[in-house]
Amino acid sequence: MIMFGSGAEYDKRRPIVKIKEDDFDKYVPQDEYGFCKYICSKYADKTDFITHVRLFGVYGKYEQYRTRFISNAICRVLCDLPISINQNVFFDYICIKDLVGAIDCFIDNQPRHKFYNIGTGIKIDLPTIAKKILDISNKDLPIVIKNSGLNKEYTCDASRFLSEFPDFRYTSFEESLKELFDYYKSLSPKINKESLLIDE
Repeated sequence: MIMFGSGAEYDKRRPIVKIKEDDFDKYVPQDEYGFCKYICSKYADKTDFITHVRLFGVYGKYEQYRTRFISNAICRVLCDLPISINQNVFFDYICIKDLVGAIDCFIDNQPRHKFYNIGTGIKIDLPTIAKKILDISNKDLPIVIKNSGLNKEYTCDASRFLSEFPDFRYTSFEESLKELFDYYKSLSPKINKESLLIDE
């Protein structure tokens, strides 16, 4: 069995910076989501048939564009709206296509470990992503950051996965972002502009 966990298992009350699998259980999450995933990890640890993968920032087609930052930013640009950022933060993002490829590695091979962080190991902040989207669009729209300062980082050390599967190749962030932009552009008549303005 392959179980999808979350970086939230490491407890998001503090910055999660290049976190390693061995850092699990140093803190117990207090939020419902993080604690639920934490309990799943504790259960997986007692089995001999579960590989537990911890996900961080996953993005791509079919996600909820009203609430997920990258898709939301792309849809706002396509609707000629400013890109809205609640607060700057660093994430480790992986596109869904690469996540599927990583899962294939576990299906096709016997994993050596029980737990794996699944990310790129490369952090990027939200204004940088927003600028990349504007570059792709060739539009000049504002980037609005509502709250100053940096929120808690959410990044992982993915070296365990990469050392076990050294031939794995990630899609470049720019390439996957362009693919997602083109996807939403093809659906632009169906984008609900009003839904993007709900939280304004």
